[in-house]
Amino acid sequence: MRREVEEALRKTNQIMKERFNKKKGNEKEFAAGELVWIDGSQYNDGQPTKKLSFKRAGPFPVVRKVGEAVYKLKIPKMWKNLYPIINES
Repeated sequence: MRREVEEALRKTNQIMKERFNKKKGNEKEFAAGELVWIDGSQYNDGQPTKKLSFKRAGPFPVVRKVGEAVYKLKIPKMWKNLYPIINES
């Protein structure tokens, strides 16, 4: 019984992994010095309404790749509310 359960779990994990990778698509690799835009919908820029806020911010140069899909950007000091470590998505 235990072997059957382990085999079912392995099969389920494999199917889930395949479906996730199919939806994920291809990531774009950014090199140091490339300019990237970031989504501004997550940040508060001090506007009275969300309607007046910026949709995208940038372009900002990539300093280096930190993780698998994480990059450090060179963000000017005046952008205090933006954290320089940004996820690819």
